[in-house]
Amino acid sequence: MKSKTARVYVDGTDKQSFQTAIVRAAIVVVSCSSCLIPIPKITIAFAGSLTPQSLSQQPNCKNPQTQLELNQCADLKAKTTDRRLNKVYRQVQVKYKGNDNENLLIDAQLNWIKYRDSACSFSFSRFKGGSIAPLVYSNCIERLTKQRADELESYLKEGEF
Repeated sequence: MKSKTARVYVDGTDKQSFQTAIVRAAIVVVSCSSCLIPIPKITIAFAGSLTPQSLSQQPNCKNPQTQLELNQCADLKAKTTDRRLNKVYRQVQVKYKGNDNENLLIDAQLNWIKYRDSACSFSFSRFKGGSIAPLVYSNCIERLTKQRADELESYLKEGEF
């Protein structure tokens, strides 16, 4: 018996665009290692070839049109917010270096990271298996990280007039 392969393309896109979207989806799934849930290994084979340009295209975050773009944009936003948090945290560490509060700051930050990861894993788990799950997770990470960065910035302003 000979098997047949169905060729289905999303929203009338050409084969190249469809393959790029599929690869991006696989990259998003595989890159979710911090989600604390097991993700099955996915193997994707293509009849055509992919170009480096098609794999490196950035999503249109000013006007995302697909769930994949929404997920990618939320991930980029979360990463940007995380870089801000790390910058502010390093500044606060310098302020309290050698102070009795230095160890308390470190403990507080480590506990906060555990809380954030746990809370966002719970948010993610409610949509496990759904295409919106990565968006929910990234939005949670971005929201809680922004709150923490704002809180740490307030420590930098203490004592200023």
